Amino acid sequence: MNRPLHFHSDALSRNGLLEDLHRVRGLTVRLCDPLRAEDCVVQSAPETSPAKWHLAHTTWFFETFLLIPYLPKYRPFHPSFGFLFNSYYESVGEFHPRLQRGLLSRPSLEEIKAYRDYVDQHMGMLLESPDTADAGEIRARARLGIHHEQQHQELLLTDIKHLFACNPLKPAYREAIAPDAGTNPPLDWLRLPAGMYAFGHGADGFAFDNEMPRHRRYLDEFSLASRPVTNAEYIEFIAAGGYRQPTLWLSDGWRKVNEARWTAPLYWEQQDSVWWQMTLAGYRRVQPSEPVCHVSYYEADAFARWAGKRLPTEFEWEPTSFTTTTPLRSHGRFAAVTRFHRLATFSLEPTTTPALRRRSIIRSSRKPIPTSASTYKMSGNRTLD
Repeated sequence: MNRPLHFHSDALSRNGLLEDLHRVRGLTVRLCDPLRAEDCVVQSAPETSPAKWHLAHTTWFFETFLLIPYLPKYRPFHPSFGFLFNSYYESVGEFHPRLQRGLLSRPSLEEIKAYRDYVDQHMGMLLESPDTADAGEIRARARLGIHHEQQHQELLLTDIKHLFACNPLKPAYREAIAPDAGTNPPLDWLRLPAGMYAFGHGADGFAFDNEMPRHRRYLDEFSLASRPVTNAEYIEFIAAGGYRQPTLWLSDGWRKVNEARWTAPLYWEQQDSVWWQMTLAGYRRVQPSEPVCHVSYYEADAFARWAGKRLPTEFEWEPTSFTTTTPLRSHGRFAAVTRFHRLATFSLEPTTTPALRRRSIIRSSRKPIPTSASTYKMSGNRTLD
């Protein structure tokens, strides 16, 4: 069951925090259950990491930032693990090169699991011990470690998918799920008026440091598409020669298209005029009604230009997401949901709050802005997840 974490720190019980820790840590291990030991060693790209490394790195976080400084007489599990599984935290020491993580055939997967058990046992001792002057800092670091582990759960699935996609056998990570045959509502445009809007974390509960401080910024009036771009719409872009028209692309993007020979989103292949894609459930046909994903910023930007629109900025997306209902958790974006794939039916419905509803229907003096399922976590390189 996908239960929320215990967020409120002021009244946070040790038992609640320990429950969250065990639940999240247990999910990471279960996500690796379908893998063979050989699957857990390989690093398929410079941007990815082996599953075994994810299991160890998330454990290293708790050992380094909680057990060593705060649990009296704690002895690290292995003297070299701090070097092997530190990612890039230079303040705590040197680390193994990222590009060489796939060369670590040792320690074995069994040793990594023993490392996790050892650290989990000692984390229980730390969180169940009587409060000290450091209790607030311990709980804050433990919460950070839990959220850090959840980030790596999504990275873990991302990296497994890329690894299996590199294999000509196209192995499936999990059992197939029936493709979503849902239909999308007609494309509409949600309008927000010009004005000052607030950005960043401003509520109770956990937030990463890059989500703060809360601040305000002026936005001109704009419109945002009511649903993501679909695979069918993106196929139209491909068929119209989108990948062959340099005028649609930013200069860096066009250079990348030619260098990497891009002709479609990552994981897509065309066979006998039919588009197929690699998923965590194996190889299957591209479903026209699903949101397009696995495109880079360059590809999304080129599509938007071809459609006569543009991509939203982060500042334009954030107030729109707060003034509409966006059921993201039911659409396969989080590891705990366990679907691991986008659903077809998706839309941004106006809220029932009259003032906010009015914002969505005001006429815009600017071009409407299309949105895509892939506009999050995009860069010059293609997204893997």
